[in-house]
Amino acid sequence: MAHITSLACWPWHMNSQILLNGLHYIVNDNYNKKFADGMRSIRKNMHSVGKTMKKDVGASKKVDEYIKSIEDWRGRLLSDIRKTFHEADPDIIEEWKWRGSPVWSHDGIIAVAGAFKGKVKLTFFNGAFLSDPQKIFNTGLEGNKWRAIDFCEGDSPNKAALKNLILSAISYNRSKLKKI
Repeated sequence: MAHITSLACWPWHMNSQILLNGLHYIVNDNYNKKFADGMRSIRKNMHSVGKTMKKDVGASKKVDEYIKSIEDWRGRLLSDIRKTFHEADPDIIEEWKWRGSPVWSHDGIIAVAGAFKGKVKLTFFNGAFLSDPQKIFNTGLEGNKWRAIDFCEGDSPNKAALKNLILSAISYNRSKLKKI
């Protein structure tokens, strides 16, 4: 069973490595694992012991600023995509990663979005494992993990199909949680 300890018990040099969704956590699970595996297990163990993780208000503000800074159709589209994620599941965690990308997670990363010249790209982390009956994935189809949707000017997202993908990604992430 995972045990959450305070930072006062953790070596000072590890503090910067245990920032998770804007909050500091450490999970002692009595295994000698690599740090990367430990970070993955933090999310899994936090879920499995019934702890509710708070949304990172700082990340949400950064996503707000990012969307506001894009004053054309791409900003409006990103705002619609963001709204669709939160409508699909209100418990989705919004994060800010990789030097400026909005990321949505629930028991693991679901997707990352970005505005690029001439398109908005929405990449699903485990897209290759998700059912896409409405065929909205349109790029990265040859990969064995990621799948993406490129939206160009004038495209309108199929919100029902996107919600289904989001819920499918959450189910996939939950199926990969380590059972304790």
